[in-house]
Amino acid sequence: MRWDDEALMAYVHGELDPAESKRIEAAMAADSDLARRVRAFRNARRALITAYESVARQPIPEQWKQLLDTLEEGEGPDGFSIFQRPREKPH
Repeated sequence: MRWDDEALMAYVHGELDPAESKRIEAAMAADSDLARRVRAFRNARRALITAYESVARQPIPEQWKQLLDTLEEGEGPDGFSIFQRPREKPH
């Protein structure tokens, strides 16, 4: 079976059910190219976690929270609904 990148990333992130994970692990044992691809995804995941770890710990700025609250209510910061915003005329 050919595993696509999406399935392998889900495996690396622990998002697959145990049966699917075991199928990938069995396939990796038999296919060194597949095992290399999974290692590459694991390495990329570790690098991203390391790079953004400190950023993820920072509190969300209050201004952003307020903006998110207004967007959840369906209004943009200018009072227009984000779904009914008037379109600008083309130049």
